[in-house]
Amino acid sequence: MQKKKLEVHLSWSGGKDALMALDYFKKSEAYLVVGLHTTIDSATNRVGLHGVHQSLIQEQANQLGLPIDFIPIPFDNSYQTYEEKMVEYYCQLASRGIAYIASGDIFLADLKAYKVNLLSSCKLFGLFPLWGQNTKSLLEKFHEMGNQTIICAADANFFNSSAIGQPLDQDHILENQSIDPCGEYGEFHTFVNVSNHFKSPVEISCKGVVSKVYKYNKTEENGDVVELKSKFWFADLVLK
Repeated sequence: MQKKKLEVHLSWSGGKDALMALDYFKKSEAYLVVGLHTTIDSATNRVGLHGVHQSLIQEQANQLGLPIDFIPIPFDNSYQTYEEKMVEYYCQLASRGIAYIASGDIFLADLKAYKVNLLSSCKLFGLFPLWGQNTKSLLEKFHEMGNQTIICAADANFFNSSAIGQPLDQDHILENQSIDPCGEYGEFHTFVNVSNHFKSPVEISCKGVVSKVYKYNKTEENGDVVELKSKFWFADLVLK
């Protein structure tokens, strides 16, 4: 008698790492992804640092044949607000009988620990199928599988605006030693538009590129707090 698979809910950004995590579970004999969830800015209906509109994420879910939940988060720069909304949602999943929440994190240990701590509030378990893998190999595997992705957002320190809204150039990424191949440090973010897991490609176009400057504080070794700025590019992607 075949053993019943354990039901998993997958954190879905719309990018390549989330797609690779889904691919892992599609091939797993132990787990079954039963749904996706995505946090969005409640004011813009866009995905956090990806800047992708909710409608595009919904179309990906349609092509995957999976239900998706959108979690609106007020953009007030408050960790407390974010945590309250996420714990509320996680507890809803727990009440639906879901015990496992998956994410495409690769090697940021502090972020993984933060997520596991939030999940523990609702007695849920975190699954990280890409954890510890070589990011260069992951990127190569992503393309070898026939997937295609667009750069939807990027740090202006690493990319010119001309690269935004364009297909990810694997060769350029792998040649640049200052960029992690999967953008694990936030150098860039992606939107998958072609995958063998989709019923058909997600047809999109880029209306333009916008920039945004983020301000944040950093504490120096001597205890001084300095204000830093980072400029990011965002592609205004729309469905055709």
